[in-house]
Amino acid sequence: MFNHYCRLIIILLMPTLIWAEAEDDIAILQKKVSLLEHRVSYLAELVDQSNLADMEEKIAQLQASLNKKNTVAQPTPTQQTVNNEEKDYNSIKSLLTKQDAKRAQAAINRFLQQYPKSKYRHQAMFELANLMILQGDLLNAEPLFVQVANDKKNLKAPDALLRLMSIYWQTGRHQEAEKTYESIINGYPRSPVAQLARVQYQQWINIQRN
Repeated sequence: MFNHYCRLIIILLMPTLIWAEAEDDIAILQKKVSLLEHRVSYLAELVDQSNLADMEEKIAQLQASLNKKNTVAQPTPTQQTVNNEEKDYNSIKSLLTKQDAKRAQAAINRFLQQYPKSKYRHQAMFELANLMILQGDLLNAEPLFVQVANDKKNLKAPDALLRLMSIYWQTGRHQEAEKTYESIINGYPRSPVAQLARVQYQQWINIQRN
């Protein structure tokens, strides 16, 4: 009998126990769902941050690439100065070729003022002195030729010496002309300038003797 009552009580309590277990399971499931939601949210934030970091890195790479292109495309101030310097000197040579003496002289004066340390400085000075010679301005041409002649590395140095030799002789400074002649012969013995100097100097000597 006791066993029967026990069975009956268990049967009667079974739904309640099952419901209680079900509620416990639901509560557990709810907790699990809540944890999963937090994890999903956290993962979503991580994904967003990762994407954001990737985007920032790509933007930084694009910016660096653009900066590099701008650096290559846009010349530095020094490069720009060199380009302008060469362009201006070529303009001078063009004017000289056209025998536009007036404009060439003005252009050379501007060039020498604008580019005092130009690698074309002595060439420009030589051309300016030649223009002065054509105008009969030996006084102002002479110091320009002296500066060009003093730069031994300059290709125009022997030509400047030849011009000086001529100026000295024409202005009656024969001793200076003779010294300049010797400088040409000794300094540039096999050059075409030396050959011209020999011919010209010998002509002067012959004229003087006669």
